Amino acid sequence: MLKINYNYFLSFITSTFFVISINVNPNKLFEINLSYLSLIRFFLPLFGVLYFYYLSKTLITKVKLNKNNILLFLIFLLFLITELINGISPNTLYLLNFLLFFFYINLLCQLKDDRILVFNFLTLIIVYCILIFGIIILGKLGYTSISKFNPVEFFDLRNYYIFQEKNFIFSDTPSPNSTGFSRIILIIFLILIYYDFKKKRFSKLLFATLVCLNLIILSLQSKFSALGGIIIYFLLLFCDDTYLKKKIFNTIFVILLPILIFNYVQTENRFLSVWQTINNADTPTNNKILETEITTKKMPDLKKNNLSYQNNFRKEYYKNTTTNITTGRNLIWNTQLKYIHENKIYLLGKGVYSDLKIFNTSSSNAAIYTILSGGIIPFSLLLIIYLNLAIKFINFLYKKIKRKIFSFNEIYFLILILLILRSLIENSFLSIQMDFYMVVLLIEIAEKNNLKNSKYISNII
Repeated sequence: MLKINYNYFLSFITSTFFVISINVNPNKLFEINLSYLSLIRFFLPLFGVLYFYYLSKTLITKVKLNKNNILLFLIFLLFLITELINGISPNTLYLLNFLLFFFYINLLCQLKDDRILVFNFLTLIIVYCILIFGIIILGKLGYTSISKFNPVEFFDLRNYYIFQEKNFIFSDTPSPNSTGFSRIILIIFLILIYYDFKKKRFSKLLFATLVCLNLIILSLQSKFSALGGIIIYFLLLFCDDTYLKKKIFNTIFVILLPILIFNYVQTENRFLSVWQTINNADTPTNNKILETEITTKKMPDLKKNNLSYQNNFRKEYYKNTTTNITTGRNLIWNTQLKYIHENKIYLLGKGVYSDLKIFNTSSSNAAIYTILSGGIIPFSLLLIIYLNLAIKFINFLYKKIKRKIFSFNEIYFLILILLILRSLIENSFLSIQMDFYMVVLLIEIAEKNNLKNSKYISNII
């Protein structure tokens, strides 16, 4: 068993503080009706890191971050410089916990114990899931008595009301995102099934856990989680030092059986009818007419009043989501790229979360967000990170095919690739705190040679 020393305990507390601080809007900290709970949550990571630094008595002699994390740090540093040039605002505080996390990870790297990085990664995802499940349970108890609880609702978690609220449980805090929650559940599922492949002994508890996790992923109905999960699971089937019987058993009973159960229950009870009714009430029913309206209508004038533009844009966005497989992302990308070109945003961006400030919607692409917020230099650094990881992934596949030895733990590297792919359709680690925390940790973990041995890591989980 892993011996939990004082540093592990302190890092657990600090990582938990980072999770608790997620989604706090610093703009709310300067309002008259200040929420002291939000104020405490926002600054918890700062106190946690300083306390950890003081008690661990660790000297930071040099920067030990991986080169990709150094590039990522430079991107956020350039975001900060852009913010200062454009004018300091409450939005600038958004960068505090991002930059603070780099300091924290560099502090952990000084300890010369690579397992603590994995420990912190697992702490982040487990604490996050506990908080979300806690919110779901509290919400259910608050709105529905246990006697009226319908187990069938479990199969339609995506439309569960807590994922639709603007503010929930914690004041001034947006409700959890169903796709984000699905991503975390998928990561836990992949880690557990990877180590299950490597254990000959059958565990009923682990089997039941994997089935439940798969059903949760299916009920959250995230296309990216489903597709990404299938790709990573396929690659895991070719892992070394695994048992064929376990792979066959898990494929049938952990993967396929829950899919059949979910499809049966969903078909019989028509869970999506309410959601479809809401959408149909706000959008035209004739898709052909709708497509004609979108393709022939001119784009809104970006120089008009910002609020008026946002309203027009969102009307077209919601129309577009009903007729396009990208759920409106192509309209977002085209609009924001056009804005970047017309306003000549090259050397200097518009600052952090400029997509929300200008368009009232996310860029849904890390590269576009980086240009819009920081300009061409941060974008170039992001491309270098993509290129470095792409080369590493190609090299990984080559060694797998040739059955050569590679010097890193494959499950954490594949999860890193999954999150990088997510950044193609979301802002991901450039603006979403949970994604950012995971990516920074995974970049470090993927480079640690002594974490290659799965038995060495399995003691942690």
